[in-house]
Amino acid sequence: MEGNSRNGSKRKLLLIASATVAAGIAVAGDAKAPAAGSAQWGMYNKSYDGQRYSTLTQINTKNVAKLKPVCVAELGDAGAFQPGPLVIGDTIYLTTATSTVALDATSCDIQWQNIYNRDQMAARVARDIPEGAYVNLGIGLPTLVANHLPKDRKIFLHSENGMLAMGPAPALGEEDWDVINAGKHPSPCLPAVPIFTTPILSP
Repeated sequence: MEGNSRNGSKRKLLLIASATVAAGIAVAGDAKAPAAGSAQWGMYNKSYDGQRYSTLTQINTKNVAKLKPVCVAELGDAGAFQPGPLVIGDTIYLTTATSTVALDATSCDIQWQNIYNRDQMAARVARDIPEGAYVNLGIGLPTLVANHLPKDRKIFLHSENGMLAMGPAPALGEEDWDVINAGKHPSPCLPAVPIFTTPILSP
C-alpha cells in the first residue's frame, strides 16, 4: 500500500490486496489464503523482535509482475503520506496526520475514522506522562504537550535545544524571545532550569 500525493490533492490509499488474506498484498487471481495468523500485523514491527518478517509465500519472483491494485481509499486530507498500517483480521488500521482510520481489507471501505487536531493529540499524550518523568519533547507538534500538563503534576520537559524544565507557551504579550524552544517559539522555563550546551572549541 502507498499514499499520495505531494501535490495538494486529497490523500489516497492505494491498496494492493486480496479480499481473503488480509495481508495487504496478493497476486491477482490467487484466492489461496495463508495459514491462520500468519497474515496478522498487529504492531509497527509486526512482533516484539522487530524483524518485520512475513511468512506469506503468495508473492515470489515468478508472479510479482501480476500484482495489481484492488481498491483505493480516499482519506480526505492532503500532503505526504507514509503510514505504518496494522492488519488485524480483515481490518487495516492506519493513521494520517490528523486521523486514525479503520479500513475493510477487502473493499477499502472506511469502517470508522477518528479525526483530531494538533491540540487534541498533544492533550492525549500529556495524559499519559507519569508523575516525576523527564521527557524530551522533540520539535514541532510535541512542543504543544507542555500546554496540556496538569499544573499539579511534577514533570520535567526537555527541549531539543538543551533546556530542561521548560514550561507552557506564554500568554500573548508576555513572550521572552531570549528564551525559545527548538522550534524557535518562546518557551518560559521553570526556576533554576538547567541549560545544556556543546562548547565550540577553537584552536
